[in-house]
Amino acid sequence: MNTLDIANKLVDLCKQGKNDEAKALYASDAVSVEAIAMPGAEQEARGLAAIKANGGAPITKSIRPLSRVLGPMAIGSSSDFNTT
Repeated sequence: MNTLDIANKLVDLCKQGKNDEAKALYASDAVSVEAIAMPGAEQEARGLAAIKANGGAPITKSIRPLSRVLGPMAIGSSSDFNTT
């Protein structure tokens, strides 16, 4: 599976409300980076245990049953995203 395959699978599972199954797609050495550090949490968490301790996997934790899930929105590298 490549990154886009995994992203499609993640979005599909979240659309179906299968958040626990979606969490299984995360690698054991996954890294979660938030835009800013929230009170009591780190901006970057490395590894599934650290992600869980930091509030869970944000993508799947915040999905609510009636939420609309869009995506995936994947880019090849940070150079593909121009912020200027």
